Amino acid sequence: MILNVMCHYELGNFEYVESSMRSIYRFLVKLKKIYAFEKSLISFFRKLLKQNNLTDLTHFMEEFRSDLMKIENDLYEQTAFEYLDLISWLTAKIENRSFKEVFISRLK
Repeated sequence: MILNVMCHYELGNFEYVESSMRSIYRFLVKLKKIYAFEKSLISFFRKLLKQNNLTDLTHFMEEFRSDLMKIENDLYEQTAFEYLDLISWLTAKIENRSFKEVFISRLK
């Protein structure tokens, strides 16, 4: 579901992203398990959708990347990072580089 939201964000379908984030949040509340990764992601997309200024957007991405780097080595959070490399995606956006380039450099 999160990957789907990211794809629609990239496509500029912000209304879909907003409604999907609400659905994801309701789903997670029903499970009664919201991990730090998911909390950070929901908070990030909520802030992102409210911003119109590109400078603020970069600031939120840097803040989100910092939050993810803090929890990246947590045993309970590692599964999310195995499936989705958000840190590389954010770094590519912040530094205006390709995702492939950033992903490969993080593997080294």
